[in-house]
Amino acid sequence: MKQVLVRRGRPVAATALAVAVAAGGLAMAPVAQAQPVVAATRAGATAVSVDGRSVPFNDGWKFVLDDPAGAEAVGFDDGGWAGVQVPHDWSIHEDFNLDPAAPGYTRSSEGLLPAGTGWYRKEFTLPKGVSGKEISLDFDGVMGVTTVFLNGTQLTDADGFDVHNYGYTPFSYDIGDLLDASGENVLAVRVENVKPNSRWYTGSGIYRDVTLTVTDPVHVARNGSFVTTPTLEADVAAGVANVSVATTVENDSSDAAQVSLSTRIVDADGNVVATGEAPTAAVEAGTSTDFAQTITVEDPKLWSTEDPNLYDVVTQVRRNGAIVDVTKTTTGLRSIRFDTTGFYLNGEPFVFRGMNLHHDLGALGTAVDRSATRRQLEILKEAGVNSVRISHNPASRVLIEEAEKLGLALVEEAFDQWRTCKTTNDYHQYFPTDAEKDIKSMVERDKNSPAIVLWSTGNEIATSGDGSCAVPISGYNAGGAASLYAQDARNLNDWVKEVDTTRPTTWGEAAAYPDPANVAARNAVDIPGVNYTSESGQLALAQTHKNKVVLGTEVSWGMRSRGYYYNPSGRIFSHRICAYFYNPCPYPDIQDSWQGSSYDNQFWVSAWDHVTTSGSSVPVAKNANILGAFLWSGFDYFGETLPWEDTSRTNSFGDVEAPKNSYSGAVDTAGFPKDLYYLYQALWTDEPVLHLLPHWNWEDENPDPALELGDTGKAFPGQVWAYTNADTVKLYLNDELVGERSFETRTGARGDYQVVDDASNLDKVYLSWDLEYEPGTLRAEAYTDGELVATEEISTSGAPAKVALSSAEESVGSGDLVFVEADIQDKDGLFVPYANDKLTFTAKNGTVVGVDNGNSISTERYADSNVRRAFSGKALVIVRPDGSGKKVEVCASAEDLKSDCTKVEIDAAPVADKVKPGSVLVAPAATGPFRELQVQVDASDDQGLNRVVANIYRDGKLVESTQTPAFGATAWSHVATVSLPDGTYTIKYSSEDLAGNVSKTGRFDVTIGAATP
Repeated sequence: MKQVLVRRGRPVAATALAVAVAAGGLAMAPVAQAQPVVAATRAGATAVSVDGRSVPFNDGWKFVLDDPAGAEAVGFDDGGWAGVQVPHDWSIHEDFNLDPAAPGYTRSSEGLLPAGTGWYRKEFTLPKGVSGKEISLDFDGVMGVTTVFLNGTQLTDADGFDVHNYGYTPFSYDIGDLLDASGENVLAVRVENVKPNSRWYTGSGIYRDVTLTVTDPVHVARNGSFVTTPTLEADVAAGVANVSVATTVENDSSDAAQVSLSTRIVDADGNVVATGEAPTAAVEAGTSTDFAQTITVEDPKLWSTEDPNLYDVVTQVRRNGAIVDVTKTTTGLRSIRFDTTGFYLNGEPFVFRGMNLHHDLGALGTAVDRSATRRQLEILKEAGVNSVRISHNPASRVLIEEAEKLGLALVEEAFDQWRTCKTTNDYHQYFPTDAEKDIKSMVERDKNSPAIVLWSTGNEIATSGDGSCAVPISGYNAGGAASLYAQDARNLNDWVKEVDTTRPTTWGEAAAYPDPANVAARNAVDIPGVNYTSESGQLALAQTHKNKVVLGTEVSWGMRSRGYYYNPSGRIFSHRICAYFYNPCPYPDIQDSWQGSSYDNQFWVSAWDHVTTSGSSVPVAKNANILGAFLWSGFDYFGETLPWEDTSRTNSFGDVEAPKNSYSGAVDTAGFPKDLYYLYQALWTDEPVLHLLPHWNWEDENPDPALELGDTGKAFPGQVWAYTNADTVKLYLNDELVGERSFETRTGARGDYQVVDDASNLDKVYLSWDLEYEPGTLRAEAYTDGELVATEEISTSGAPAKVALSSAEESVGSGDLVFVEADIQDKDGLFVPYANDKLTFTAKNGTVVGVDNGNSISTERYADSNVRRAFSGKALVIVRPDGSGKKVEVCASAEDLKSDCTKVEIDAAPVADKVKPGSVLVAPAATGPFRELQVQVDASDDQGLNRVVANIYRDGKLVESTQTPAFGATAWSHVATVSLPDGTYTIKYSSEDLAGNVSKTGRFDVTIGAATP
């Protein structure tokens, strides 16, 4: 047990009125009231209901895209500012701007949406019950250089920083001594997003969640719980999991405290599966003490990408015998290790079948939304993805949580720059002073996530300035292993290990550089990652590393547009890059359509075989010490629009076209899979997959080869490809057999894999046919070991005739967005792959918040618009339900097309407004001298309520407080499961409606004792 001085906080007197705290997925608190504490407020200020240890702080903000003097002052007039809810990305609400002289201008590499400087203000009141509490203001991320003021005073964080410079890391301020607990408070946030500062779209503003954390002066420190399973692989053989729980308790009061801890581990069904106690220890005023517990879980359910089992580790802190804090840490029990035979998860071989993911959410910009984040991850998971590299920055906490639930392993990355720049105003200028704080904050926040299996210290780190930066660092790698570059690599690795030694570190190296400085920097991490490097290059790099392994952190950066197909028999190589390698460039010029080829054959990095999906996937199958590969990228993302960056034109519709997002994704920004998606699905999944390309609508039955790269894309390019995991495919055109193609089976370090040995493209992982076009139907039949396992048909469609709407979900949660896809069809219901009709969307019982079509060169608005032109036959509309619980009805119409509507159910999740004594069940605890008190609520009587808060008293003193999150629509829903000693208890409850208003209260008694069943 270790005691240290607390670096933050102030002495405060203890109080009997405490705020609710979180435990086991349920908010628990030693509060004297039987209902949430709600402050009275004047008009204009937001009354913050403090009914949990950490409470949302996203409502009631005002915003202006300007930099007015004095906006931090309490009395500043913000009457003309817009009301917003955070998370909020102000850039996505602006028009695309192609004028370099315009305020906040960004190049196409950063998305063409304006940035600049903006202010947020929030007036709020707190309940009197928080007086004397420790209160922190927590930002999960703000994009831009951020300065925060409370009641006119500039805030400083625990590390002494009064400005937060990095838009991707969380930061907090202790604000208790600046708050007016009985009156109105004013929070002001200045965000300066000066461009250029990135190689992709960053968004702008308070784009992640904001929360308030309210605790007793004696409490678990911020990120103060660390749950590990250091001996799990050996433990599981004995049928147990020994869980190590390290907890740091701070005493910010003016008096010493006798502190004890009790911990319980709760499974996903709410069952307490293990408990533990830590001995009482004295924690002196102004110090912290570390408590260590080892708790044994019998028959543990492990977290894996196939079965992502989660547990809640719930810790109660007692001060002088009274509960003063309860925290919940969600985690999973799993082990990881690696050697030259591969990477292992829970002792089983694990190959990284990954994709890179930037942080924007398409039409929503970067404003974090849980349902949109979940949708992106689910789409990747369905392709067989088991891992995501978060590129190139720490993720939102929401993404981490959703990956945990879905079963996706994560590589969380810290930086895209160290000391040298990639753009003038990027993070390089802050790295010398901020890097330690920022990388540690990433690791501290997410160290308990079972999803994170690797920490990455950086991506493609430059070793010299490019001359355009304010402070270029010349000779950064001079001195070989003793260079500042190598020392930075070692420092970053060490800072990660100071927080977490349970996970390996990695990075993404731009290439297998042979110089001593790069070799030394690469050896600072546990697993070297490298981008766009051949099989032989990866194997050679591994031999220069202490652990003799390598990871393909980026592979196959292609230029792909859904519905466009060019030159399938060869490569298309951007002439802007080709000129660096060849003079003249021998490859076809980039096409006038400004769209990439949806065959896997257009690349800006190079025209070499190893950058194709075939060339990057086969080495992983062959070599155990190539631990896996991450496609660049999973989704298209805003910005970085090579090879057509910084160009614009007006098309035949009079619309401005300007490349403003990438082409590299297996999925476009709207969430529509491209052809490549199905190739990875064939490589990475076991269920039968068969996908044909291209579409079968071509105007010219005998195409002129000169038109294969023309600007219309209407000439048939001459080949049909099939992506499949079957061993043989037969292709038919209008019921006539075109030909039968089969894979050759080979054996690599990881078992068998399928390829086609083709002289022009070694080891292809797809099948192809040369044929002439004629309208009609292509049909493919896939066979495995002679058995028909899948069929696929593509038919020539007629002219556009109608809109067809669909949603992947028949119902969504009450807080989720509704995503509706629009397909353009002919009169017979066949998809029209070239349709570009302009669609108008309407929504009933909801609001349209975004529209998209996946077109990288469209400059139509994403937000604040209900109009979108179809691209390659498809468009997307995103609707936010209005909270009424009624079905959301979405309709779409277009000139000369038949309209369509669809409805999506909203799960309102109501509960009854009463708790009865008969609703209480009591059962023995799993272990220890406690019994489980499970309070249940009869939800069969729908009163439109959201949750119930229950406070539990013994001898007039509060011993537990618990509340539900929003209830599920079941006949019975439990409020909480809590561990209590034998005795007689009074339970006081209150019910809360969907708007957060307390409606009814009540009480009843229950006795727990030896005779209790």
